[in-house]
Formats: sequence, C-alpha cells, structure tokens
Amino acid sequence: MTYLLPLLGFCAGLYLYLTMPNTLKPRRNTARVVQLGVDRHLPRESRVSRANVSIIIPARNEEVNLQKNLPTWMTLAAKLPRHIAEVMVVDDHSEDRTTEVAAACGARTIATEDLPEGWYGKPHALMTGSTKAFGSWLLMVDADVSIEVDPFAEWLQTAIRHERYYSIQPYHQVLSWFEQASALPGAVSVLAMHAGSAPPRTHGGFGPFVLCPKKIYQHVSGHSDIRSKILENFYLAMRVGKASHIVNLLGRGYVRYRMYSSLSSLWQGWTKSLAVGATAENGVRGWLTVVWIAGLLSCWPLLFAHLLQSPLETLLLYVAQALLMQLVLRRIGSFWSLNSILFPLSALLFLILFLSSVWRVKILHSVQWKGRTMHPTKTSEEKSK
Repeated sequence: MTYLLPLLGFCAGLYLYLTMPNTLKPRRNTARVVQLGVDRHLPRESRVSRANVSIIIPARNEEVNLQKNLPTWMTLAAKLPRHIAEVMVVDDHSEDRTTEVAAACGARTIATEDLPEGWYGKPHALMTGSTKAFGSWLLMVDADVSIEVDPFAEWLQTAIRHERYYSIQPYHQVLSWFEQASALPGAVSVLAMHAGSAPPRTHGGFGPFVLCPKKIYQHVSGHSDIRSKILENFYLAMRVGKASHIVNLLGRGYVRYRMYSSLSSLWQGWTKSLAVGATAENGVRGWLTVVWIAGLLSCWPLLFAHLLQSPLETLLLYVAQALLMQLVLRRIGSFWSLNSILFPLSALLFLILFLSSVWRVKILHSVQWKGRTMHPTKTSEEKSK
C-alpha cells in the first residue's frame, strides 16, 4: 500500500504522455485527416483549397511582443500571398504603442469599441476582428506567439485543404529563471487535453493559437456565447466539437511563444486559469491528471519514510517519475532538467499556485489580468453591481 498512490500516479502520467497531442508535422498529422462531421452540419461553400486566411492578433499593451513576433507573421504573408488575406492587429484599448508598432510592421490595425457589459477583452477583440476579416479562414493567435516561417507555411497550405478546427499549443521558450515555475502547470494544461475526436464528442482546445474556417466560427456564434469565459478558446472548441472535427497539436519546431515575461504576469496568469481549468469539462483525462499530480506529491513522504528501509524500490520509482516528467517537458518547452530531477519541488510549487488560484477564483471571485479585474464565477447580475 505504501507505493500504491505513486504507482497509480506514474501509470496515469504514462498513459497521458502516450496519448498526448501530436507534434505538428505537415505530412503526418494533416494528411491523415478525413472529411468528417462538418460537411453534414454546415453549408458547403467554394473549394477549401482556394481559401485565404485572415490572421487576427488580439493585443492589449503588446508593444514589446509585437515588435518581436509580428515580423514573422508579415514574412509569412509575403511568402504566401495567395493564402494569407491579411494580418490584422485588434487593439484592445492599449496604453502603449501597440497600434503604432503594428502599423509600422505593415499590419492592418483595428481598434475595439468600449468593452460591452459582460464581455472580457480577448473574446471581444477576437469577435471584433472576425466581423471585419476578409479571409474565409480565421487564424486567431496571441501577440506573444511567433513561428518558424518555412515549415509553418508548408503545414498551413496542407491544413486549409480540410475544413477543420485546429488548435496549437506553442512550444514554450523559457528565457528566465522564474519561468521554470510554469513547467508543471504547462505540462498539466497539455496532458489534460485530447488530441482530437470526431463529433458528436466534445473536448477543449488550446488558447494561444486557433485556425478554423470562418463559417464554422460563425456557425457557433463565435465568442458571443462565451464572452465572459477566462478559458474562452477551451469553451469555443467545446462548442465547435459538436459540429466539426477538432485537431489539437503541439507546436515544437513550428510555433513558439514566451508565455510570461515577468514574475507578476506569471503569477497572475496561472492564478486566473488553474482553478478554472480544473473545473472545465476535461472528462477522464482531467481526473487522470489529478492522479498524476497526486502521485508526484506523494513522493515527498515516500522519500523521507522509506528511502533507508527500501532504497532500491524507492529510487526506482523516483527515477521513473523523473524520466516521465522529463519526456513531457521536452515536448512542451525548453525547461531545465532540474524541474524533472527535483519534481517533488515542482509539484509543491504547482500546488501553491493552484491553491492561490482557488482562493482568487472560487473564494474572492476576482482576478487581475492586464490591468483589468475579472470575475470568473459570478453571474452577469452580480458583475453589474
């Protein structure tokens, strides 16, 4: 019984790792996608192979990220003039030079109107951009996301031959020591996500990068019904999954981002999302993720109580957990191997972040993000008081 929880945690983690979303590859992941679901539920228009793409970047105080990442999207547009209709930056009431930087890079700039009651900023910016987009496909991407232009261009040309909803989790570029705190939260957000399934099964999608036909987005009313959701793209994918096929992918080698550039933004970001993600409809994978985390945490008492009594069994289990965590982290970001070697510390830090998120989201009903206060679990009537 001593090793039961750690063993269960390892088995749960191993299953999640073996069934996690694939890494984006043009010939392997998109060529095998067959026409499903969407043709039965949505009106057919012109051939998808002749479609063009509107790249929509919601931006609030993203001057720095746009200076660094927007040129890669402009290069993609120049490389694929027949496929990219426009690169659009939707300015969500920024207080810095977001619009000026976007315009200087050659992007089309759109300013949002005052935030309507009941809307959060990112859903409103994406909805605004979608109504003004020229393309028949929408590529909705965060300002901190950039690409490897040549391999991504190859994938994009293949992807838009199929009427699918694609979400990609970018590869996490870790540049500072404090970003190591995102290792286990980032792993959880990936492992809990399905690779994709045919309708009518539903599941979520990743938030930083979404590519879908405009008609699918319009069919589910875009972000209007999820306007006050923190994990808006998770719930958007849930709605799309009832009518269309969803493909969730990992972006290593193709799509990358630096998730949080400061310690305060990292703390605020995970605080607003971890508790919400824990209550999202992740089904069996969500519960298996809980078991995996519990198994990691249980290694603390196991080490202290049984290392001297049963050193071989204890060390074997510890090494197995560390190797599994290292395999996961290698696929999602450039995290230090020390996160895997000292995984009990990583698990403890995750627990602290998660409890802080529960306190802010479930008890105080208030989180801060980009200078705005969000009330993730209150009703619209309570928010208006």
